[in-house]
Amino acid sequence: MAVGPKRGYKQSAEHIAKRIKRGPEHHHFTGDSVSVRGGRSRALRAYSPQSCEKCGNEKADRHHKDGNTANNTRRNIEFLCRRCHMSEDGRLAAFREQSVTRDKRGDKNPRARISEQDVVRIRQLRETGLSLQKIAFQFGIATTSVHRIVRRISWSHV
Repeated sequence: MAVGPKRGYKQSAEHIAKRIKRGPEHHHFTGDSVSVRGGRSRALRAYSPQSCEKCGNEKADRHHKDGNTANNTRRNIEFLCRRCHMSEDGRLAAFREQSVTRDKRGDKNPRARISEQDVVRIRQLRETGLSLQKIAFQFGIATTSVHRIVRRISWSHV
């Protein structure tokens, strides 16, 4: 069974516009106690897409200057491309720092749990026939990590 107007009955644009209720007239309107997602969707509906205000990129997001997504006044909304938006929020610097950490190999990586000497020792122990599980327990790392070290998938520069 089809949902919508009766067959042969065409609703006028004026009639449809009367039925649409947004804002305080809508029975589910929450006012300023809107969720973060709800605030963002309100901004999407309220402001048509524009180019980035900083670099001119065609594709731009709506940035809430004060960080409050419920505040959708025009002076709080800034149109920024993804790169400028991440830079404004401080996420770009964090992303770059993360990518720099990825380029650091071996002992230079601050997240490394073992040293290059440990890697050499792991490979020697495996050559003697010691199981992956026992080696992993000895160095406090996962069995898959030992497997990757032995196969030179990780720590291949050592």
